Amino acid sequence: MNKRITLIASLFVIAISTRFLPHAPNFTALAAIALFGGAMISNRAMAFAIPLLSLYVSDLIINNIVYGSYYSEFVWYTTDTIPVYLSFSLMVLMGRGIKNFKISSIAIPAVASTVVFFLITNFALFYPISLYPHNTNGIIMAYEAGLPYALNQLGSTVLYSAILFGSAYFSLGSPKETRVILA
Repeated sequence: MNKRITLIASLFVIAISTRFLPHAPNFTALAAIALFGGAMISNRAMAFAIPLLSLYVSDLIINNIVYGSYYSEFVWYTTDTIPVYLSFSLMVLMGRGIKNFKISSIAIPAVASTVVFFLITNFALFYPISLYPHNTNGIIMAYEAGLPYALNQLGSTVLYSAILFGSAYFSLGSPKETRVILA
């Protein structure tokens, strides 16, 4: 029980703090934590709750304190909430498929999670925003504009996944054994 509480608290702190430390856009630990939570926490609700609550709490702080002067009232959610949270939910599901600590078992979901996030969020934000024409060229422009963010997210997901899964490997054992401990 003590390992579980420590892990959960650590994941919240890591996820939220990486959004407030100086970083390149989209270079945070959240995607890696979604994958890690999916792989390492047997309780499905908890595996989803950690990254989604971390994202939500940090969104509330960012929207209402950091960027509070841009809004006239308290912001509970924004136009990108659904596609972003859907993407992170899918990352948790991808993490559920990680069964060992082989590099390919972790790298493939890390890359796939970045691609899924990129495709979903850029398409979802393309339509309601009038920055781009609502045609094939517009969607291509939206995806082109999102590429630097996707590359940052890919780098952070690979780096933080290596740190999280590497730490678990050296301190806790295999994912299958660890899931039982954290159940």
